[in-house]
Amino acid sequence: NFSVVTSYIYGIASWGTGPVEIKNNIVSGLKNNVGQSYGASSLSGIYRANNQNGNPIFADSAIITGNTIFNLYNSRNTNSTQSDVGYTVGIITRGGLYNRVEKNTVHSVSVTEGSVTGIAFYDGQGGIPSILQKNRIYNIVNNDNSVSSCCDDDFYNGVINGIAVTGEGSGLDIINNQVSITNNNISNPVSIRGIYEGYYMNIPPPLQKQRVLYNSIYIGGTASQNGGSGCFVTLSQKVKEIYNNLFYNDRIGGTKGHYGIRMLGSGVSATLSGTRSNYNLYAIPDTAAFATYYPLGKIGLGQWKSLTGLDDSTYVSQIINVPSNSLFVNKAAGNLNINSDNEVCWSVNNKALPY
Repeated sequence: NFSVVTSYIYGIASWGTGPVEIKNNIVSGLKNNVGQSYGASSLSGIYRANNQNGNPIFADSAIITGNTIFNLYNSRNTNSTQSDVGYTVGIITRGGLYNRVEKNTVHSVSVTEGSVTGIAFYDGQGGIPSILQKNRIYNIVNNDNSVSSCCDDDFYNGVINGIAVTGEGSGLDIINNQVSITNNNISNPVSIRGIYEGYYMNIPPPLQKQRVLYNSIYIGGTASQNGGSGCFVTLSQKVKEIYNNLFYNDRIGGTKGHYGIRMLGSGVSATLSGTRSNYNLYAIPDTAAFATYYPLGKIGLGQWKSLTGLDDSTYVSQIINVPSNSLFVNKAAGNLNINSDNEVCWSVNNKALPY
């Protein structure tokens, strides 16, 4: 347990050159207790950056596996408008030739303001596709009550990301992760994203290389004011394939809406160009509000299919027909395995296809 006043806190930090393996560690009890008279601070359970002379490089690999990160608290997280990743993160990788982040558990990470993320992938421009797989993320908490004065949008409110990706350009597989976020049932205007795809790298590659497969995302709790949420949220990052995912949004309240998919910004057609998506299962509060699509606002699955040509064999159900307490083994503890002892499990039967 450490309680300190500083600008940076790392449980485990690795930067510089050379390959790195960070395995089977427990990082817990990091508390940034900085007062209001100090500037904003950052906190990371595991921080890995491949860099040289202060600049990111893409030459060396990192394997981060089997770690448990929990009980991290930042009382002075930055309230900067860097809403893609934020400055309080369970695990973050930056740069590198190849990064494999797998079989980690991140939970009970909390902030008082700004953005917080379970696992973040940043500046992925190496020559070999990276992978985020079999991670479990839950109980990520943000107490921020601020409301952005810009555009009646929650993009600049407090933010919770389960998985955040920004600057990916060389390929990334996001496979078989479980993310469960309720914001500890705090009612505030925080924006929640299960998987968040942020900004592209400066020079986008000619073709998307990222895949989102076999993930289970649960979002619950109650929003206030203009707080919104989405299981899969993208700003401008292109994704090649979105298949066989279970996206469950159980959140209520607020005025912005709670969706399976949220497309932020105006470049929706360009972002989705070349994307393939199918055989996903969505459970959402309102099937008429399957997604947001600029400039139309909320749209249902039928209109989404018509506009995008995607998800021809995707399923959408109202949450009342698929109760989350019956469907999942233990969502509060982040266990989104299907409860085969309850008949509700049949709601997911034959919804996906072998990839």
